[in-house]
Amino acid sequence: MKIKNDEIIEIEEIIEEDNFLDLTTETENFVAEDVITHNSYQKPSKRSISCGYYMPSVIKEGIEVIVAVDTSGSIGEKELVDFVSEIIGLAKAFQERIHMTLITCDAKIQNTYEIANGNIEKIKNEVKMRGGGGTSFTPVIDWINENKRDAKLLIYLTDGYGDKIQRQKYDILWVLSHGGSDDLLKDVGNVIKLEKYENN
Repeated sequence: MKIKNDEIIEIEEIIEEDNFLDLTTETENFVAEDVITHNSYQKPSKRSISCGYYMPSVIKEGIEVIVAVDTSGSIGEKELVDFVSEIIGLAKAFQERIHMTLITCDAKIQNTYEIANGNIEKIKNEVKMRGGGGTSFTPVIDWINENKRDAKLLIYLTDGYGDKIQRQKYDILWVLSHGGSDDLLKDVGNVIKLEKYENN
């Protein structure tokens, strides 16, 4: 099944609980090591300095992470299952430590969802995969730069067949489906290929 032009697919239509890839994936490791660790601390706390120690103070707010899903016509049911598994895995793993904005996009942004505190039920019950057109990464980049200027990371779930973009001030992690291409992506971010897990 591919996403047909302007078709709307609900999460529960394409995936059952037993189909989720309940793995500690490379995506989660990247977020934990390169985003959470680097952005969870700020300048030294006054209390620690007064005690003679140089300890950073913890930032309590969730780190702003954008997750974009490619819903173009080249994305099929298997890819959507893998993408949703990654999204739910992130929500489970980090909960209140990240504030997730979920975007579905083909050649244009179809929907945006604010996912706070790892709200998996909202992902399952409210998120709809709409698209079926061509592929462009630019609308998501433009939306972030206009609406989420404090974003630390963009995770883009895609097959990689889109348009060329420039590096941004935030990190970009491209999560490629099986058979996806990183030709346009490897110079503007880090790349993870989901097919590594399919072969294990």
